[in-house]
Amino acid sequence: MRESISWIGAALVLAGLIAEPYPAHFEALRVGGGHEDATGGADFDHQGNMALSGDAWIGGDLTVDGAMNLPPQPVEAGEAGVTRGVVTAWRGGNEYEPGVLKLQSAEGPTWYLFVTEHGTVRVHNELPTSPSDGELVGTQY
Repeated sequence: MRESISWIGAALVLAGLIAEPYPAHFEALRVGGGHEDATGGADFDHQGNMALSGDAWIGGDLTVDGAMNLPPQPVEAGEAGVTRGVVTAWRGGNEYEPGVLKLQSAEGPTWYLFVTEHGTVRVHNELPTSPSDGELVGTQY
């Protein structure tokens, strides 16, 4: 019963926001039991932060203007045997800012894997600022 009342309340709040030409301002909004409730839900605070439990489905692009911190689960692109996954690390706007993969070894040091304009794969212990930074990876053409 609580779940249906919560969803009805959320629907009425959203309907009220849509009906008003200038929606009311909320300091915080809780949908369902909130993000920590076992039955699921979401919390929105006055700073625009959102916390939710359960899965989130986004039917369009997701743009993040800050760090994306993920819990200790793997990040996956695509679906095994169904959809090819693609991970893109674009180059920067300066003369030499290649897209990099930042990897940390089991012992702790951080390494940056990148490709030069000629397709040579290199690894460096700092963000590369030159195509000759770091060392070649393996034997290459």
